[in-house]
Amino acid sequence: MNDHVSQPATMPHNIEAEQALIGCLLFDNAAFARIEGIVEPDQFYEPFHQKLFGNIVRLIRDGKAAEPITLVDRFKDDKAFEALGGIGYLADMLAQTPPSYAAPD
Repeated sequence: MNDHVSQPATMPHNIEAEQALIGCLLFDNAAFARIEGIVEPDQFYEPFHQKLFGNIVRLIRDGKAAEPITLVDRFKDDKAFEALGGIGYLADMLAQTPPSYAAPD
């Protein structure tokens, strides 16, 4: 009998949930107050989402608007950003965002 428990090939993740949370924050920066201290960039599975979330947090904490237009300049030379669709990717997340009160969920 083999007592060794095999590890999954990839860690559990939900890209759509990551996109929903990011979209929620882009739509309503005030939603960050509901998740501050609960969600950290390294909890995102998608590496670009980690960078994106980290930049959103920095902008919000600096009192600046975290929205697609303000984020595009930060990622204009990022190959992952372009591969995902660039500003269109951010716009899609924003268009499909759930209500901001759902951010903690």
